[in-house]
Parts: sequence; C-alpha cells; structure tokens
Amino acid sequence: MPPERSYSCGGVEPIGEIRGGPEHLGYWCRFRDAEGNNFGIHQVARTG
Repeated sequence: MPPERSYSCGGVEPIGEIRGGPEHLGYWCRFRDAEGNNFGIHQVARTG
C-alpha cells in the first residue's frame, strides 16, 4: 500500500513525486522545509 500523500504541513513542500513501490522494497520522497533545507523520507518494506 503506498504511503499517505498528505505531507504538506508546517511549510514542508515535496520535491517531485513519491517514488518506489513493492518492486523496489520501499517508497521515498524528497522535501524542502520552510527554511529551504532539503531532506528525504524513506519507507522500507520488511521482508520475511
């Protein structure tokens, strides 16, 4: 199941789309905060 797409809060804006999927064993997206800093969030699927 893809991660929730509600991520624009507190001045955080996405840089591009949520990427990845089951075939990549996870999802990731890059963001920019209100101060202009870039960061990424990764969701890794557990195996086994």
